[in-house]
Amino acid sequence: MWRKRFFALIIFLLPWQAHYVLLSSTLADTVSSYTAINLYAIDVLLLIAILWSWRSVLFWFQSCARSRTTWRSKVFVAVVGCAVAINLMGSPVLALAVVQAVTLLLFMFFGIALIQENDWRRVRFAFIVSAAVQSLLALTQFFTQSIVGSTFFGMAQQMASHGGTSVIETASERLLRAYGSFPHPNILGGFLALALVATIDWYFVAYENFQAWWNKHGVGNRALYREPEVRNMAATVSLLLGMVVIIFSGLYVTFSRGAALAAGIGVLVYFLHKAWHNRVRASALAFKLGLALMLTMLTWAFIVPGLWTARVTSSTRLDTLSNTSRLAEFAEGEALFLQHPVFGVGIANYIPALLLSKPNEPSYTYQPAHNVLLIVGVELGLVGIVLLAGGVFVNLRKIRQWLERGAVVFVGALSIFLVLASLDHYLWTLHSGLVFWLIAVVLYYPLPSRRHS
Repeated sequence: MWRKRFFALIIFLLPWQAHYVLLSSTLADTVSSYTAINLYAIDVLLLIAILWSWRSVLFWFQSCARSRTTWRSKVFVAVVGCAVAINLMGSPVLALAVVQAVTLLLFMFFGIALIQENDWRRVRFAFIVSAAVQSLLALTQFFTQSIVGSTFFGMAQQMASHGGTSVIETASERLLRAYGSFPHPNILGGFLALALVATIDWYFVAYENFQAWWNKHGVGNRALYREPEVRNMAATVSLLLGMVVIIFSGLYVTFSRGAALAAGIGVLVYFLHKAWHNRVRASALAFKLGLALMLTMLTWAFIVPGLWTARVTSSTRLDTLSNTSRLAEFAEGEALFLQHPVFGVGIANYIPALLLSKPNEPSYTYQPAHNVLLIVGVELGLVGIVLLAGGVFVNLRKIRQWLERGAVVFVGALSIFLVLASLDHYLWTLHSGLVFWLIAVVLYYPLPSRRHS
């Protein structure tokens, strides 16, 4: 029981950014987070959880070893291992590549332990509560227009008047965008987009469980309001609806266009998937949720009019500069790929390779391209791309079966991941983005249905 609670606590603390800098590195004239080596507090907790569950993790690997595998699979694994070794050894900064690889392995082992625990209701609830806390923190930051620095929480002080702070600019003012405890508003936006679709899914599950109870027991001549199941359902739905409003409000004040687009697509895909199985129920619940979200949006438009319009139209000076910079970053990424087409620049070595290709530039010019696929292609090269594509092709049937077994919410979450990966880089370049892959594990497995006796 305590181990299950500890796993849920870790999911709740995923946004925790407290870290110790093991090795700092400078780009041009300032310290860069892309080339620093940090020990994160959440990674220590992940390691403790893995050691606590070492029997479960070992059992999983033993089960995989005993399963039937073809000689093609064994050859493929061997080739991938050789390619990874070559990629690591060819990295300009080997330490960065090793740290990234170790971090991914740590997340993989924890994901396996999480699967073995099989306590999805508890960890999903922890994720939603964590998102609600982040939203409340974001709302506080937006209304106070300041972020208090904290070493314990891993948060840097931010003010709208400070250079380098993410703000939304109008003709008359600069307003601070909400960060939560993350290093950038876009990352908070992505986190809340995933939480929004997860909360909506639980809202649907609550109604489906109640429908199952109703079909089995009905109500007969009993007073409906006296039934414990009815009262529990009403309380659950009210709580989840409140969570939806809070999380959506937190997403709103991040003013992240990519996260808003991802959330919209993810929720739409989720609704369409639900409507495919039960059009009447999906339409009724979608109308209620859509009405709540629309009223929340109109309320925010009244409180802070014109801000999202400024973001969407990209008419301000900062938006124009951002769009220009992103185009330049794409061109730099393409140039790096052409310079290292075979084995790539090495995992986690995009920025060091960029520094080597254009030395003596201001530090703010060394930024990853806002596209995960491009960055992965540059770091892994053609060999890595071919191996990834080959792995997908060889296991296409298994991947299809794996997707079909997943929860409906995972389809919406996958849509969000694809949008975020197309419009930003943090899912691969920053530790706070890598933890999103653990959220994917949390959202893959369906919530267990309640049993009605």
